[in-house]
Amino acid sequence: MKSRWIPLSVNACHDVVAGHVKEVQLELALDGLEEMRRAGMHVQGWLYDMTTFMLCQMGELDEARELTAFRISIGSNVSFGAWYCLLDAACTMLHVSHALLVRHVARLQVKV
Repeated sequence: MKSRWIPLSVNACHDVVAGHVKEVQLELALDGLEEMRRAGMHVQGWLYDMTTFMLCQMGELDEARELTAFRISIGSNVSFGAWYCLLDAACTMLHVSHALLVRHVARLQVKV
């Protein structure tokens, strides 16, 4: 059946993943991001940010942290809004393991 599907453009792929995020289908959204990366597509920062925001809002801080770490590893610019969202979620959850995330973000963003 998949062989009969119409191939999607890069913009259409972004729209599909954004739709999954909007509908809080986060597993499908993360799978879509992975497929886009495997296909060699450039994933725009706004889609990463949108996914990060929703992951944080749903309490999936570990997934949001992994996504942000991946962005850093490929040299993608992480917006201040995404950093703020991660810090806010980590502080709100008040979990010991998230203190490391707060310290890591502070080291990356504050130049001493």
